[in-house]
Amino acid sequence: MDAEQAELYWKWGVRAAIALLLLLANALLLMVVVNAADMFDTVDSIGETSQSLKRTSESLDLLALELAEDFERVATTVERAGDDANRARETLERAGDDVTRAADALERAAKDFGRIADTLEAAFTR
Repeated sequence: MDAEQAELYWKWGVRAAIALLLLLANALLLMVVVNAADMFDTVDSIGETSQSLKRTSESLDLLALELAEDFERVATTVERAGDDANRARETLERAGDDVTRAADALERAAKDFGRIADTLEAAFTR
């Protein structure tokens, strides 16, 4: 094999490789074109999923706001209940003090009646 023939084989080999690469590129392009509809459907599906996630996110935000408002109302109610309990405790303490004073007054009255009874008994026994 001489140099000319080797060069000829080389050129035809390069041409065959380039033709094969072009054939593969065309096949790849054909696959892309055939799958383009599926790709666009997938992109549309992704867009719909994105919109759905956005709506879900907005719903969760609203729910979080409602929960925060509900928590504030519950906290306010608990605070009021605590204040009411404190007022009730103070009222019961005052009532206890009033009962103690009334008991002391009754005890003094009983002692006074006892002295009156003793005085009357002493007056009638003489």
